[in-house]
Amino acid sequence: MINDGASWTIISTDKAEYTFYEGMGPIHSPVTPVPVVHSLNLNGGGDVAMLELTGENLSPVLKVWFGDVEAETMYRCQESMLCVVPDIGAFREGWQWVRQPTQVQVSLVRSDGVIYATGLTFTYTPEPGPRPHCPSVDDVLRPGLTQSQGLHPHHTPLSHHLLQSDHNNHSISHSLGIGSQGMSPYVQTHHQSPL
Repeated sequence: MINDGASWTIISTDKAEYTFYEGMGPIHSPVTPVPVVHSLNLNGGGDVAMLELTGENLSPVLKVWFGDVEAETMYRCQESMLCVVPDIGAFREGWQWVRQPTQVQVSLVRSDGVIYATGLTFTYTPEPGPRPHCPSVDDVLRPGLTQSQGLHPHHTPLSHHLLQSDHNNHSISHSLGIGSQGMSPYVQTHHQSPL
């Protein structure tokens, strides 16, 4: 038999650890509630890429930072925030597009300077850059013809044909035609018999 003094109540406890840094020095307000980000979801791409952060304890006084670059942030509710993904040029000087994978830490920074690490990273993945300059059709087909001779350097009539003869009496015809994919160049060769 157990008397009342010998009974115990067993309860479970939870442990939570949060990482934060007082970026502007010691503060007097509590650092809680600590925002927690569970996931990052990318919407769009290129110049209109938006990142959605889903979590808990999010607030309007928080800004999203990619490494040491502040992102334009829009608060939605305690569980969701949106931000504009900064251009890759903010991390790689002179880059206008992503040349190699680049990973940056995602953090939340409170208006009083408290920095909350999310433990999540954002990776910029390579994308095709601008194509090198290609000569216009006119530059290829008629390299000696200029605007003063009646042909604008960027406009070619669709009926334009160029016939050239080589010393073997072969005739080469270059023409622009319209195919199912739009304008496409094609080349035809004709053999002429000697006279």
